[in-house]
Amino acid sequence: MAMDINVIKDAIIKLTKDEEARKAFQADPVKEVERVTGLDLNDEEINAVINGVKAKLEGGEMNDILAKIGSSPLFDKITSMFNK
Repeated sequence: MAMDINVIKDAIIKLTKDEEARKAFQADPVKEVERVTGLDLNDEEINAVINGVKAKLEGGEMNDILAKIGSSPLFDKITSMFNK
């Protein structure tokens, strides 16, 4: 299943701003990402969101987050959103 760009963005925002979600994420990242998105994500998608949230929690900018995730067609689209 291809994940919508907004799903990633919304998950990162929710998991970094909501204290309870952040605590749950720290305890079990995979479970919390799937709970927040409401989707059963593949490993690449889960890892992308987890890496994005971790980078955001460490104070990174969105482009830094995307750089840590790596390049793929989906994430190239995300990068282009933030370079406008």
